[in-house]
Amino acid sequence: MRERKINWVNRAFGYLAVATTVAQAWIYTYVPNELFNLQVCLLSILGVGLFCVLMLFKKTAVLAPIALMCCDFLCVCAFAKADGVIDYFSTAFFSGFSFQAFFNLDTFVWLTLLLFIISFIFASVAMYIPLFRKSKEEKNHMAKKTELTTGGNAK
Repeated sequence: MRERKINWVNRAFGYLAVATTVAQAWIYTYVPNELFNLQVCLLSILGVGLFCVLMLFKKTAVLAPIALMCCDFLCVCAFAKADGVIDYFSTAFFSGFSFQAFFNLDTFVWLTLLLFIISFIFASVAMYIPLFRKSKEEKNHMAKKTELTTGGNAK
């Protein structure tokens, strides 16, 4: 049997998730002091490190986007746990939420929040796309197997 080929779409979304996680960790260092929580940066680095280590081996490569997605979620939780988050956002959105109020926040704050969301989405997409494509031989074998079990009546 032929070796299965790696699905480049899965890899692309995985690497996009890593890039946005690195960018988010770097930009997060510039948020105001009352919103800063060191755990966010550490969890981002941990997620990128786990992704890289798990991608080294074919058997663990399936777990790489899952580890990154979990670390991205924990980053958002650590961000919400920062001491001044409630005060900062309650004063910013006192009159209600709007895009104008959101983009009036400090640039590093709203950019970090968007990168949290984008990184989580890319890692989620990479998690659901199969890592390996089926080869033509595998597809033909599955078609023959289906034909044998249905008696040749499958369309």
